[in-house]
Amino acid sequence: MAEQEMKLAGAYAECMRCHSGGHFQSVLCTNSDCPVLYMRYECPQSLALMESSLLKLDQQF
Repeated sequence: MAEQEMKLAGAYAECMRCHSGGHFQSVLCTNSDCPVLYMRYECPQSLALMESSLLKLDQQF
């Protein structure tokens, strides 16, 4: 889970470097071919799936 969180943070940082809106505005990317943007959308889904799996395991024990 920590690995996915680090990937997400790195992808967001990369988007902030590419984004011209400054650090306090939302990153609005329209490049659908960007692998970093894809990772930013993929990682939260993976994290949610991992978290739900961990919660199920925690409830069993």
